[in-house]
Amino acid sequence: MRIVMKIGGALDGRGNEALRAALKQAREDSHEVVLVHGGGPEITRQLTQEGIDLPFVDGLRVTTEEAMPVVLRALQQCNAQLHQQLDPAGDFIAPLTDGTTVRARFCGRDRVGEVTDVVAQPLLEQLRQHRVPLLPPYGVDALGQFYNLNADTTAAHVAKAVNADKLLFCTNVAGVFADFSLGVQLYDVTRDDLLRHLAESAFSAGMIPKVNAMLFAAAQGVNEVWVVDGGEPESLSFALSQQAAPFDPARTSHGTRLTTRARVAGAWWAGK
Repeated sequence: MRIVMKIGGALDGRGNEALRAALKQAREDSHEVVLVHGGGPEITRQLTQEGIDLPFVDGLRVTTEEAMPVVLRALQQCNAQLHQQLDPAGDFIAPLTDGTTVRARFCGRDRVGEVTDVVAQPLLEQLRQHRVPLLPPYGVDALGQFYNLNADTTAAHVAKAVNADKLLFCTNVAGVFADFSLGVQLYDVTRDDLLRHLAESAFSAGMIPKVNAMLFAAAQGVNEVWVVDGGEPESLSFALSQQAAPFDPARTSHGTRLTTRARVAGAWWAGK
């Protein structure tokens, strides 16, 4: 099975032991893994040191021309730190930090970009060598200009490019919540479930890009998309070990799963 795992920047070092164990489990089970990471807290720390304050709009950090070198440096440092923390011996993780694997374009917000394409060849080559590519959430346009990208969206595009069977968003919360203040978590959901909650404005600003990334990945043929607490070993193990199990509306633990199965006339059918 081919799995893309997005390591949320909000984890900020929490859960490295669980993530190391998850990677070990996946490799022992002969799964191919691609890692994409965020870096929000480190970006904030370095921007603060430089006296730069960038707002968030719809859950996305506005990135100015002045701030882009700081953002780039912070994400490269996050990449190096994750490499050291998850693979201290340097045996199997392959950092891909030159920005050329992910192609981006200007989207009207300074140096915030949109993903236009992911070049699969370098990722697939590392997988053929039984290595784990590690990608930061930035990319370049046709002129070599760097853009800051949303890490969830980047991971979804990576999953599409490598034809992943599964996409895991490893974050600092237990899953997707229909009402976070009341602790109403979603477990097994369909596309229609998520679209309905989006229309009802149920999700916080930071969760909206993640939910849209989930929907994009599922629409591109990724069979299962998960949001799990990246510091919770049992949830990570459960999400990794599931083999496209049937939709289970009664499931009440171990993260949120979007499947490509929906209820039709009393039965569960693939394809929606």
